[in-house]
Amino acid sequence: MFCKGFSIRQQRLIGLGALLAGILCLPVALFAPVDDRTRGFFTGMGSALILLGLVQSIRLFRISRDPQKVRDFEVSKNEERTRFIMDQAIRMTFFVSIVAEYLAGLAALLLGQHTLGMGMCLLVIGQTAVFFSLRRYYGGKY
Repeated sequence: MFCKGFSIRQQRLIGLGALLAGILCLPVALFAPVDDRTRGFFTGMGSALILLGLVQSIRLFRISRDPQKVRDFEVSKNEERTRFIMDQAIRMTFFVSIVAEYLAGLAALLLGQHTLGMGMCLLVIGQTAVFFSLRRYYGGKY
C-alpha cells in the first residue's frame, strides 16, 4: 500500500507505528492547552494515522493467513510489471498534484490572497525545477 519494497514483517511494523502515532495524537488534541486550529490538526492527523494503521494491519493480516498469498506478494514486489505500474502511478500523482497546486495558487491570486497565491506558485516552480533537474541527472546517469 504505502511501503513499496518492504517485507510483510516490516510493513506490519510500519502500520503499527502509524497506528500508535495516531493514538498518541488524540490525547494531545484533547488535553493539551492549544488553540482550536492546532487541536483540529492533531485530531485530523491522529484519525488519519489510526485509519492508515488499521487498514494496513488488516490488509497484511489477510495476506499472511495464506502461504500462497505470501509467496505471491513477495514475488510481485520485485516483478517488472508491478514496478512499472508503481512508477507510472507515482508520476501521474506528481503531475496531478502540480496541476492542483498551480490551480489553487491561481485561485488564491484571483480571490485576493496574494501571499498565499504567490507561495503556491513558487512551490510549483520549485517542485518543477527539482523534477526536471533530477530527470536530467538520472537521464545522464542511466
